[in-house]
Amino acid sequence: MRGAIAHMGVDMALWEKILDFGDPYAEQNQFTDETSGAKFAEVIYGGRNADDEPCKPADDPKGVGRWVGIERDGGYELLFWKHDRKSGGKTEYGFGITGDPLKQLHEVLDKKAALVKKAEALLADEKRDGAALRKMNALMDEWKAVHGFSTPREDEMWNAFQAARTKFREERHAIMQSMAKAKEELAQKAEAVAEAKDFRNGSAQMHELMDQWRKLSTAGRQADETLWARFNGARQAFFDAQHENYKQRQAKIAENAAAKEDLIKRAQELSDAKDYSREATAAMRALGDAWKATGFAGKEINDQLWERFRLAQSPFWDERKKYNERRHAEWEQRHAAWCERMEGVLAAKQRTLDKLEEQVDVLEYQIKTTDDDDRRRDLTKRLEDYQHDIADIEHDMADIRHKMKR
Repeated sequence: MRGAIAHMGVDMALWEKILDFGDPYAEQNQFTDETSGAKFAEVIYGGRNADDEPCKPADDPKGVGRWVGIERDGGYELLFWKHDRKSGGKTEYGFGITGDPLKQLHEVLDKKAALVKKAEALLADEKRDGAALRKMNALMDEWKAVHGFSTPREDEMWNAFQAARTKFREERHAIMQSMAKAKEELAQKAEAVAEAKDFRNGSAQMHELMDQWRKLSTAGRQADETLWARFNGARQAFFDAQHENYKQRQAKIAENAAAKEDLIKRAQELSDAKDYSREATAAMRALGDAWKATGFAGKEINDQLWERFRLAQSPFWDERKKYNERRHAEWEQRHAAWCERMEGVLAAKQRTLDKLEEQVDVLEYQIKTTDDDDRRRDLTKRLEDYQHDIADIEHDMADIRHKMKR
């Protein structure tokens, strides 16, 4: 039976058992290759005698077919298959096979053994620089390019090859680690100087750090580039900040002074408008908030600007207070007159309420004393109407009293 498996990312033929191809004279052989440790199966079949009947392979050596497979994953992977003459005699090869499979397997082993030897030679060399690393990586590329059969011997070679590569990388890492650590410390110191923004003493500190950097060897290209970008970035940031500090401070002071002049102008305009509405009040408060948010405007004029701003705002707040006092007094008068009117309304509603309550008492008595069911229903309906009227009046009176307390 023939199926398919995925091996190294490629679909390859997998035979679940060794077949005889329906030939009673087929010869099935199994053997282990001592060089690679791989197990093979071979089937020679399809011999035909002069009468075109099945015969032993030895009796028809030129007409037989030959099938060769390597043991893999519980089955056999096709390496070579020369069909018998009766089936056409064509030749099929498994993945990566171009000729005699055993010969090609031994060639693969020779190539991989040579690569292991080169990797171990690089490991024996004390150099762990970039050139040596590139050579080691090139060996890995060569290894990947060699078609493998996944034999026990190949697994041993791979382990030896990987061991040499791993030890090389570890030693290279150890050599560069101390350089990376030293450069990391210098970068941190440079960042601390830059962050401190001590422009008087920082210049000498930065120059000393640069002298120490030049004495260090490589930490690896990527680490060197990353750490240098960090270190030099801190230095550049410091010197740029030092260069721009005075100019920026002066520009900011001028900007703040102009902003405060504008706030003074707007405060004066609000005061002159004599508008004391909520919107105008909110606008004047916003100017005060904006003033607090505006930075220093220079030692010479900052206090002068504040005094002008305060004088521009004061008339607004003074007049607004008077305006609100007048409005409140007017409201008190209107409210007092309204309350007086409401006293009369409450008295009238109370009289109405008293009458309704009297009528309720009468209805309740009549309901108790009557024997006429129809009359009782009529009296009960009238009672409910009066009770609703009483509730409405009491609600109105409570609402009026609540408003009178404001």
